Amino acid sequence: MRSPAVYRENFSLLSILFIFAAASFEEIIFRQVILKLFVDQIGLHFLLAALFSSLFYALNHIYFGVNAVWQKLLTGLVYSLLFAASGYNILAPILTHAVQNVTLYAVSVNECKTRWEAKNV
Repeated sequence: MRSPAVYRENFSLLSILFIFAAASFEEIIFRQVILKLFVDQIGLHFLLAALFSSLFYALNHIYFGVNAVWQKLLTGLVYSLLFAASGYNILAPILTHAVQNVTLYAVSVNECKTRWEAKNV
């Protein structure tokens, strides 16, 4: 029996590029645009703006389940604080987010392959 395509996926440069692109878009939208809009245009305190932008970021991941929403809320707050601590340099949260996603992807691909092989010995 052949394994599903996701279990045969190779960890490739193209995968990494897509992950970096997705992380870049998310950080630009949720930190550079939404967070800055709340602070600069609406006048919210930074921490409240960070909470709102992180909540929107978290809800964007609801299809992964409730646990993922809580995790994304926390990481969104970390990315927001990193964004502010870097002097609002968007590259800081982009790189952190991308490295986290590449790491999770690598672990997931390896775990899926291991489970598939153990199940189909």
